[in-house]
Amino acid sequence: MDLGGATLANGDGLEMDDDTLYVVRNRDGLIAKVDLDLDDDGRTGAVTGEITDASFAYPTTVAAVDDRLLVVNSQFDKRGGEPVEPFTVSSVPE
Repeated sequence: MDLGGATLANGDGLEMDDDTLYVVRNRDGLIAKVDLDLDDDGRTGAVTGEITDASFAYPTTVAAVDDRLLVVNSQFDKRGGEPVEPFTVSSVPE
């Protein structure tokens, strides 16, 4: 996908909502918001923002529900160590 030079390093979970693609960038602890050009079959787009939240704990996937994003916190960064229980799902505005 041509993003005009932007990159989506550490991309993991994806969620489409109309012409917006949300890309969870796990290691970066954020969600990139990509506006797709559907006239080009979604092959081009622009990164128009980033969503961060203090509750993110190595987020891996996302689902859009109403006007919110539900984000699974994996804590993959705790492998071999002690994860913080309970595991959580964050809810943030789109």
